[in-house]
Amino acid sequence: MNFLAISGSARQASTNTALLEVMADMAPSGMQVTVFDFLQQLPIFSPDLEGAAMPDKVREFIDLIGAVDGLII
Repeated sequence: MNFLAISGSARQASTNTALLEVMADMAPSGMQVTVFDFLQQLPIFSPDLEGAAMPDKVREFIDLIGAVDGLII
């Protein structure tokens, strides 16, 4: 199973992100945990940035979520 772990902190020295990274390192065989590490690059919600104007980082985030079996937040 594949999981995407999203920290609510964009702080470089975030303890929440560090915890998720340890979780990813300790994941059992057959389970992959990917830590989402570019929260600070996502724009605030704006309908004007949908469709063709959608930033690449937002599209990447959507694709990551669509490709996993679950989320860890």
